Amino acid sequence: MKPVWSEEALRIHQRQWDASLSLDDFVASYPRSAQKALKAVLEGAIEYGESWDIDLPFDSGGGEQIWIRSMGRALWVDGKVIRLFGAFQDITGPKVVEQQLNRGAHAAGRARKLGDVNPNSHASSAS
Repeated sequence: MKPVWSEEALRIHQRQWDASLSLDDFVASYPRSAQKALKAVLEGAIEYGESWDIDLPFDSGGGEQIWIRSMGRALWVDGKVIRLFGAFQDITGPKVVEQQLNRGAHAAGRARKLGDVNPNSHASSAS
């Protein structure tokens, strides 16, 4: 299956226009930690027609890490997948906020376990 890349998909992935960019080269452009998950969703789509919706980290050429959401589905003809349709979104902003909230919740949980914070106590001032 030969991929056809939109200008927007290439812009999000910070790639120059290259009509010959193979699917293997595309997957290899992701960090190793994300390649296995990306390969799994692509194989599921190509082999079984499974749709996908996945968030993955991506390292830009300039060393900046961004987050990309990929969603898509397969087109079946005569019982086999002939094409994949999908979209990419740069979700770095919302993902950074999500990570900050998770770190804050984790820190609050650790503080409660250590007894630094008692959610049932109320501060009172002496009169």
